[in-house]
Amino acid sequence: LKYDKKTGGRNCHKGHILALAISAQDRFLVSGGQDAVIRVWNFVSLDLVKELTGHKNAITGLTFRLGTQQLFSCSRDRSVKAWDLDQMGYVDTMFGHVDAVMGIDILGRERVLTCGAQDRSVRIWKVAEESQLVFN
Repeated sequence: LKYDKKTGGRNCHKGHILALAISAQDRFLVSGGQDAVIRVWNFVSLDLVKELTGHKNAITGLTFRLGTQQLFSCSRDRSVKAWDLDQMGYVDTMFGHVDAVMGIDILGRERVLTCGAQDRSVRIWKVAEESQLVFN
């Protein structure tokens, strides 16, 4: 994502971009970084569509549920958040890690998330049941 001379770069992240993901049917590109903001871009035009806020620290990972516009983010603030890009809004926050969450992925079409953190744990979240397994 490039500096925009017309806008003075106001659509750009402040600091480093740490995570990128592309949604189903190449509809959206999302970016997250040190400024704790998720920016949603039109994948074709690269126009900024929305800024999603809620994390308190750098966003370290982004992933989409396969075939959907359901986005999950992880952050140095120790949380994992769910977002619905069809509605362009926040859905839920999942807590459990006691240190920065550094990586996130989702298993296929299932609503099962895997997260790894600096607390040396891996968590497998069953999103629908709001339950988790912890591996230390």
